[in-house]
Amino acid sequence: MTEKRNTSPDRERLLPTRRRPAADTNGDKTWSEGQFRALLGSAPDAMVIVDADGTILLVNAQVEVLFGYVRDELLGQSLEVLMPIEFRGWYLSHRSEYSAKTKTKAQARSMGPDLGLLGLHRDGREFPIEISLSPFETDSGTLVSSSIRDISERTQAQASTRMMSMLVASSDDAIFGYDVDGLITVWNPAAEAMFGFSAPEVIGQHQTLIVTVDGRDRGLELQAQVAGGESVIGLESVALHKDGSRIVDISLTISPIFDSRNIVAGCFGIARNISESKRRQIASETDQARLAAAQQMAGMGSYEIDSATGQRWWSDEYWRILGRNGTEPASRDLLLSCVHPQDRDRVESLLRRLDSGWPTPEFTFRIILQSGGIRWMRSRAVVIRAADGSPIKIIGMIMDITELHLAEARQQEAETNFRLGFDRSQIGMGMADLDGRLFQVNEALCTILGRTPEEIRGKRTQDFRHPSHHEGDRASFSGWLSGGFEDTQAELQYARPNGQPVWVQLTMSHVPDVNGEPGYFLLHMQDISSRKYAEDLLAHQALHDPLTGLPNRQLLVERIERSLSTGRRTAGYVGVLFIDVDQFKVINDGLGHVAGDRLLVGLTRRLKLIVRPGDTLARFGGDEFVLVCDNIAPYDAERLAERIVTIAKDPFEFEGKEVFVSVSVGIVLADDDADADASSMLLHSDVAMYRAKADGRARVVMYDEDMHHRASMRLETESQLARAISRDELRVFYQPIVDISTEETVGFEALVRWEHPDRGFISPTEFIPIAEQTGSIVAIGEWVLTEALRQVQAWRSQLAECHDLTIAVNLSARQLQDANFVQVVSDIITRSGIDASAVHLEITESMVINNLDLASATLSGLRGLGVRLSLDDFGTGWSSLTYLKQLPVQTIKIDRSFIDGLGGKDPQAPAFVNAIVSLARALEMDVVAEGIETREQLSELRRLGGSLAQGYLWSRPRPPKEIPGWLAEEKMRTVRLADLRAVS
Repeated sequence: MTEKRNTSPDRERLLPTRRRPAADTNGDKTWSEGQFRALLGSAPDAMVIVDADGTILLVNAQVEVLFGYVRDELLGQSLEVLMPIEFRGWYLSHRSEYSAKTKTKAQARSMGPDLGLLGLHRDGREFPIEISLSPFETDSGTLVSSSIRDISERTQAQASTRMMSMLVASSDDAIFGYDVDGLITVWNPAAEAMFGFSAPEVIGQHQTLIVTVDGRDRGLELQAQVAGGESVIGLESVALHKDGSRIVDISLTISPIFDSRNIVAGCFGIARNISESKRRQIASETDQARLAAAQQMAGMGSYEIDSATGQRWWSDEYWRILGRNGTEPASRDLLLSCVHPQDRDRVESLLRRLDSGWPTPEFTFRIILQSGGIRWMRSRAVVIRAADGSPIKIIGMIMDITELHLAEARQQEAETNFRLGFDRSQIGMGMADLDGRLFQVNEALCTILGRTPEEIRGKRTQDFRHPSHHEGDRASFSGWLSGGFEDTQAELQYARPNGQPVWVQLTMSHVPDVNGEPGYFLLHMQDISSRKYAEDLLAHQALHDPLTGLPNRQLLVERIERSLSTGRRTAGYVGVLFIDVDQFKVINDGLGHVAGDRLLVGLTRRLKLIVRPGDTLARFGGDEFVLVCDNIAPYDAERLAERIVTIAKDPFEFEGKEVFVSVSVGIVLADDDADADASSMLLHSDVAMYRAKADGRARVVMYDEDMHHRASMRLETESQLARAISRDELRVFYQPIVDISTEETVGFEALVRWEHPDRGFISPTEFIPIAEQTGSIVAIGEWVLTEALRQVQAWRSQLAECHDLTIAVNLSARQLQDANFVQVVSDIITRSGIDASAVHLEITESMVINNLDLASATLSGLRGLGVRLSLDDFGTGWSSLTYLKQLPVQTIKIDRSFIDGLGGKDPQAPAFVNAIVSLARALEMDVVAEGIETREQLSELRRLGGSLAQGYLWSRPRPPKEIPGWLAEEKMRTVRLADLRAVS
């Protein structure tokens, strides 16, 4: 408290001590001290007596109650101590005005208008007060009596009244009120819209101005009924417009308003437009009449009961509604078993009454489906009677009204939730004036902003904005004021008092006043901080690898493009290093994917230690990494790559075991003149990396244009090979297999060729390995087998002395791995019509050594079809006797590398060939020698005991159209040879 001006209790003696006449010539009155004290003690308001300087001389007990002070604490203080600081100057100026006007007694009597202020309690709490100032004369001079009243309840009541006024104004229902004399006192915009009268036209007019088709007399009857204290609830009528036209069907509710003495002081009425519900009601009644006339329940379950026998019939729809299949006999007990236990007794009572022939009203109940679901039903029935009135049968229906019931429940719930109102909303809500200043907020909005209502009211939402978004919603309000008040929504960031940011979705809607003019703004504020943080996290995850935390491929491409753009401006090299872990699949297969992931994480840590600041290390996918280096010289790029290869060689430890790996690195550089982009940089560095792998792994290769050409050619070959069959570009050539004793053709080997439309015939050594790697060899092999068997069977059937021709076809490892391959071969043999024994399928040792059990099973299945199996290129692989023993082959084909040495070229060749022939003879296998080109080789093979051969000595591989002519020529040649041998 401030220092007292005079703390002596004798200050109270300044009050008058003598009496004067009751009134002087001017009617003024002076008071004794006893009269003043009696007046103060009996006053209902807080009374404070101050002198001309505003010093408190006397207070009553109500002051102590209202402000929390004891009397002695206030005496000698200035009256302003009872007011907040911000109001004290304002009060002093008003008091000064009063003091200036007390020049005459007449002026003094006229003072005393109410002044609205805030009072300050001793505990610091502020509350609204009203002060009336009254000056009066004493022996010691002019004193001022201050009557102080707490008006908190009045303020709250005024706020409630304003809120109610807004609700009435915004209601879609017509709302009106009139006093006991029937004079209209309340008229909202909806009433104006319904009846055509504006508020100025009806306020003060008699309520009979509100006309319905029932007439003015009916209006007076209703007024009398309400005046008697009775309410009118749900009275249906038709409202008439002021021009006399029929407007809408309405439901009218009028309730009396009672004063404090419980006497009717007026009434409050609501007229609701029920035109749509009336229309639906009329339509429903019409439909029901049609259904009753048709005596069928279209789209509903219907039933009949024979009154004499009690036998029941249920329609299919009836069974479906109950969730039954109709296999049980229809009965009352079956129906009751479906009824919800809580409804069963009531339904059973109604059914018994119906069975007795008594009419029953329409009723609703619940059933429980066998699935456990609950459905709401509506049922009705009629009793068909004979001429004598006895019941003949009962016809009824049942209808599933679950959706309608749920809709009504949802509507009721929505209305209930709406009635909960503004304050209980879980979404932050507020009301702001046209300048954006909030004058009403709910608890949820206070929670979002972290402030009390007092800290928020009177301020704009922008006052709480985060510094990075400070001008956002100020602009929104300004835009609304000039742009037609369209609803708007924005995501903004606010700051709580502790600095904590909070993201909010702010929705603003304009609410007009009763005249349709701009009224205020309704704000919805929802905390979306969690969603925004989740979006930021997702954005990070979308651009980063979840295992290593490195940038992913998408971000890598952006970084490369950025680096290339910078490099063009600075004339510096941009390097891209493509890093791949060698034989990573071995680690995954041997130690598991968890160990593989740990290795990648460990490698990432090592790579991070050597990359330069500003460079980008990214995970491209799988076991591949990419390093992007800005402004790096070629030498530095190679040295960095060598360091990467070196650090990767250090062992990784997993569960006490050391794991050694290596990496291969491909480098591509782009300078300021290079027309490069991210795609080409990644492609070229990838090509260089694969070259490093091909050169032996664990090494670094710098990209050059030759690599690109070779890679492009391979890629082009691979892509075009995939469509070679559909484009009919593959050809089957045939090389004869002859009996070396007679040199007669006994069969052919089918050899695939690719006739490219632009490149001509492509060597099998170029495209077969690609087909093996891509898997297209399976389709190619099946096509070759189909074509070869068809063609040879045609020659066997059509050419003379060719019915025993055989056909040899090479298989691939991928075909042997196909579980359905045996069936595929069987189907092809069947379609071609060839004898299975004429089919020779050739395999190599390398095809079976990786999975001998699977290969043996497939080969045994093929052998079971009757085909013959040949081991091709024998002697070039393992040449293991174990394989010869385990594999069901009948023919060995000697590789041409051994045949080339016959005829004196290689002294050791005859010994090798003789060993193979002897081995085959011992195992009772046939032998085919490949690559016979000279008569000397043929003579040596005959000497060693060979039986079959093929090679350019007789023919190169030929297209099928040349084979018939060639066979005819060869027949004539063999005949001549036979004649010569006979002569010799």
